[in-house]
Amino acid sequence: YKLYSCDYSLSFCFIYKNYDPIYLCTKLYEHNLIMVGFGYFNKDCFIRLVTINSENTEQDLQLFFRKLEDFCSLNEELIKKIN
Repeated sequence: YKLYSCDYSLSFCFIYKNYDPIYLCTKLYEHNLIMVGFGYFNKDCFIRLVTINSENTEQDLQLFFRKLEDFCSLNEELIKKIN
């Protein structure tokens, strides 16, 4: 994916382990873990994490991905895969 960004923001657009991004983002929200969105580029859907003018540290971003990974490993049966 291309990175579209400005000087004060950082965007991460990714697919995690072939899980459906819309479904995964919804489950993370429903379980009160992470509020993250999804986006599209052409016909590809992906998880979209954007930091804008924030004071997030590298540790904050690592915590985000650790929570994502932990949730997926503990709830694999709840999350739809991309066909």
